[in-house]
Amino acid sequence: MPFKTIFLIRHAESAENALMQGVARSWNALKQFSLPALNDLKGGVELASAMATGATDECLLSENGQAQVAEVRKLLLDHAETLNVLKKEPVVVTCSPMLRAKLTCEGLFKDVLPSGVEVLTLETLREIIPIDYVAPTRWANAKSRILDFEKWVAQQTAPNIVVVGHSHYFRHMLGVDFKFSNCEVWKAKFIPAHVDDADPRKKWPHIERLFGSSSAKATFGAEGPDAWAKMAQKPEGEKPF
Repeated sequence: MPFKTIFLIRHAESAENALMQGVARSWNALKQFSLPALNDLKGGVELASAMATGATDECLLSENGQAQVAEVRKLLLDHAETLNVLKKEPVVVTCSPMLRAKLTCEGLFKDVLPSGVEVLTLETLREIIPIDYVAPTRWANAKSRILDFEKWVAQQTAPNIVVVGHSHYFRHMLGVDFKFSNCEVWKAKFIPAHVDDADPRKKWPHIERLFGSSSAKATFGAEGPDAWAKMAQKPEGEKPF
């Protein structure tokens, strides 16, 4: 099989994402010599505590995140190309073991998948977190998880695979310089023959944004539709697809 079609979906907004937006607001207020809102400061303390204890693994979706799932599920059901893949062609559906990804996956695909298709939870899809960047052994492990996942994809007989995961993970796997917005759906082409290639662009030669939530907020520079438009305008040699 020369290539596989992979649908990549970032989880919907989690309570952690909402707290991070509060931290960003606090930082912006301080830069303008203003006092941050008390709730944003409390949220920052709560977020720091959760990250220190690993509690973000079991982070629930925020109220906004739940609305995103409902909105994108409707878009999914209205998108004939994607729906045909999910309902008629051999398909594998998998997600990260982190709760926010599992809740997103369940909300999007409940009663949509053909009978007998189960969601596979893969440890290799666990998100890359800040400490992974600064601890050499953890960074090596994170890169190894990505390669292990890609090798798993290459071994699947199904031509279509749906993945519900995380923004930092997808960014590094694809070799792009932006993150997906919450609950965005992207379609990518994966070349199994290049699974061991160090250049992500040879493994993932094309990515395309399909749709996403209207309420998703940017958390790292230009994301979502804006990021895709900017990438599409880059010279051919600079494109990550």
